[in-house]
Amino acid sequence: MKANTQHSYHERILKVLLHIEQYSDQELRLEELAKVACFSPYHFHRIFKGMTGKTIGQYIRRIRLDKAALQLRYTKTSVTDMAFNSGYDTVESFIRAFKKRFTLSPSQYRKADSAGSTSMDHAEYLRQIQKGDIMIDVTLKELTSRKVLFVRHTGPYDQCKTAWEKVCGFAGSKGLMPAVTEFCGLCYDNPEETAPEDIRYDACLVTEADITAEGEIGTQKIPGGKYATCQHKGPYSGLAQTYQEIYGHWLPQSGHEPKHSPSIEVYLNSPEDVPEQDLLTEIQIPLA
Repeated sequence: MKANTQHSYHERILKVLLHIEQYSDQELRLEELAKVACFSPYHFHRIFKGMTGKTIGQYIRRIRLDKAALQLRYTKTSVTDMAFNSGYDTVESFIRAFKKRFTLSPSQYRKADSAGSTSMDHAEYLRQIQKGDIMIDVTLKELTSRKVLFVRHTGPYDQCKTAWEKVCGFAGSKGLMPAVTEFCGLCYDNPEETAPEDIRYDACLVTEADITAEGEIGTQKIPGGKYATCQHKGPYSGLAQTYQEIYGHWLPQSGHEPKHSPSIEVYLNSPEDVPEQDLLTEIQIPLA
């Protein structure tokens, strides 16, 4: 079962690589690529990064630059047309990206007698998948549904303090804090793929108290079911690496599929009480 699932993950990511190459001159949306891979958009971007070593955006930009390099060598297409066809807002930004990729400006590249390799074989990306022992300890848990009081934060994850102050302040004013059993965050977006100003995050207090939504203070239920859980120790800034281990290494070998629901972070202690290196966060990935 696990071997078959891992093989399936490889096949599905390869389909996405081929799709990106075929349609790189068109707008490629996350939801569309997730559909090609038959993955939930909530989790697809992390699976892609974990398995290829590149974010979706980075891979698309590389393919577009590789195609531009071929056009420079074999066609008379202008640099201006290439820049806009490659999705860049300005010619200057295209030239900077091209030079970073090939060490030559587009005009220098066109005049050069020979050029280096312009594209990485799809299999080479997939070979970047880790093949050794899994370096994280993942536990499967059957969790019951949780009722939460929450405040929605839109913006960078490291700027969600205000949301926490609001939801905790509200709970405190209503005398609900003694009934809070868990502090957790619902993480909807990957900051490597979503613009900082569009990232969605719910600061949640789990409680069985009788609560009613008021203004920006909302209520919702986190569904019960099977979850893959992993404890991360250390600064919140290191969570991205743990996510990459789960999605890029453990999940393809696990025999499980992620569910169309956001990942959950349960904060087992607080930066107000312990040093950063002692912070404990349980990541919970909902499974289908």
